[in-house]
Amino acid sequence: MSDLIFISYAKEDRLLAERLYLDLKHAGTKPWMDFYDLLPGQSWEPEIEKAISRSAYFIAVQSKLSVGKRGHVQKELRRALEVAEEYPEDKLFIIPVRIEECEPTFKALRELHRLDLFPDYLVGLNKLLRVFRYEGEEKSKLNYVEKYSRMGQVYTLNPRGFGFLKSPPLIKHLFFHHRELNGIAYEELRAGDMITFRLGVSTHGPVATELKRL
Repeated sequence: MSDLIFISYAKEDRLLAERLYLDLKHAGTKPWMDFYDLLPGQSWEPEIEKAISRSAYFIAVQSKLSVGKRGHVQKELRRALEVAEEYPEDKLFIIPVRIEECEPTFKALRELHRLDLFPDYLVGLNKLLRVFRYEGEEKSKLNYVEKYSRMGQVYTLNPRGFGFLKSPPLIKHLFFHHRELNGIAYEELRAGDMITFRLGVSTHGPVATELKRL
């Protein structure tokens, strides 16, 4: 067993699963997610089973859609339950993480204390970090803000067209203030244009403000 944290999710919930993956990675843990960690040419099914088997934790991202969906997400849960059977009864392995109100179909998951990433994502994230041997909610929250925000720092970015498709992972998942982003859009942002913004933090995570087109 390694210190990997396997993230299981339905493909419809991928954007939030990606955000969770990046947050955990920036916090110093070792998350594993097929979207990021499967290599081209690898046989994905045995690689996923291998990753589940050697993970220290299994995060089951739960939504209204995923709990009733057939397919690989249910197969991953069954494999995780098999792995959990090999551990002592007091070993924490499967962590149900809800992204909205829903009820797991697996009885074994209903019996586990769940963690919610709503209505406040940051509060839920900090509780999750405590599971991974962080020293407390306040300290992990401080670490999170320090690593993400660098309050007051100004970044420059070439968006390559509206949508920031080629931006680094941190930038790609920022929340932009709608009014400021719309203001840039009204100026007919073109591929190759440069923008600057100041990076801060909100209750929902990192946020970009003071956007300007150069």
